[in-house]
Amino acid sequence: MDSFKVEGLVTAPFTPFKGNGDINFEMFQSYADYLVSMEISAVFVNGSTGEGLSLTVEERKQTLEAWVKAVKNRMTIIAHVGALNIKDCQALSQHAQAAGADAIASMASLYYKPATEEDLVAYMKEVAAAAPKLPFYYYDIDFMTGVNLNNAKFLRLAAPAIPTLKGAKVSSRSLQGIADCLTEIQGTKMQIMMGSDEYRCLQVSKIKAKYGGGFAASKAVMNVSSGLDMGPPRLPLKSYSKETTEKIKNELTEAGYFYWMKETWK
Repeated sequence: MDSFKVEGLVTAPFTPFKGNGDINFEMFQSYADYLVSMEISAVFVNGSTGEGLSLTVEERKQTLEAWVKAVKNRMTIIAHVGALNIKDCQALSQHAQAAGADAIASMASLYYKPATEEDLVAYMKEVAAAAPKLPFYYYDIDFMTGVNLNNAKFLRLAAPAIPTLKGAKVSSRSLQGIADCLTEIQGTKMQIMMGSDEYRCLQVSKIKAKYGGGFAASKAVMNVSSGLDMGPPRLPLKSYSKETTEKIKNELTEAGYFYWMKETWK
């Protein structure tokens, strides 16, 4: 574990659904093969993009197992185990270790929120301890959780308290906060995974915003860009009609998105 390091491109995959909202397990193999063909190095399973908090605990376990089976050791699998209560977090951590995940990550409790960095360390320590053989990452996505703590301070306090801590996945929109984290981990073996890469592509972000933005629009973009039918998002996120999806595809084409994709992955 001491030498564990995530390298290359990390993606947070969508969870494919059927039209009735059930998970479409038949899509996982094709999806994994597609990501491998795009030279993705790691998948962050059951995160925000994957609508992990819209899944039951059992569904999250089944989804992780499906990814492990489909990936076949071709990509690193990081299982997001964050949940609304610590018992579910611990159960998901234990399952991730047993199922063959390579690492785990957890967001903060988002209803009963930690008030201080010390509170957050105490919570994450228990989550990580449930899977003592797996590297652990803190997952900060403050605009979804409403937890606005100092990540650099958290990493400083957590390093001696959580033996398996390997860093954080930071999806905060605060560039200064990210810079502070990078400064904090200098000279350590911790990593910071950037989680807001989509904001680098302004034109695509504008198109997504035009159609409501967020994870639902991102999933529509994935459907039209990959050729894979990922299905609609699960309620309360809205789904798009075929006509709207076609409009999104046309606007992406006009913006040059598919050309960029082709050139990037030559």
